[in-house]
Amino acid sequence: REQMNVFAQAEFIVGPHGAGLLNGVFSPPGTRVLEMFSPNLMVPTLYYPLAHASLEYGFLTGEKNDAITEGYTKFYEPMEVNVQKLQRLVEQMMRP
Repeated sequence: REQMNVFAQAEFIVGPHGAGLLNGVFSPPGTRVLEMFSPNLMVPTLYYPLAHASLEYGFLTGEKNDAITEGYTKFYEPMEVNVQKLQRLVEQMMRP
C-alpha cells in the first residue's frame, strides 16, 4: 500500500530496468517514466503496460565499463550512465 501511495503521487519516475517500475501503473495519467537499460540487455517489456496506463515512457541505454562488469551476467550487469545524456532526456520528457 505504501508503494502504491508513493507512485500515485509521482510526477516523474526514473530507474533501472526491473519489475519495480511496473508500480508506475498506480501513477496518474501523464506521469513520465524513464527506464535505464544496461548496454547488453534492452528488453522494453514495461513499455506496453505503462503506455496502456497513459504514462509517458522514455528510455536510456547505459554505457558499458569493462572494469565494473567483469564477472557479472548480462541480467545483473552494472552500467554507467552518461549524466549529460540523462539530463537532456529528462529535459526533453519534461516539455509539454
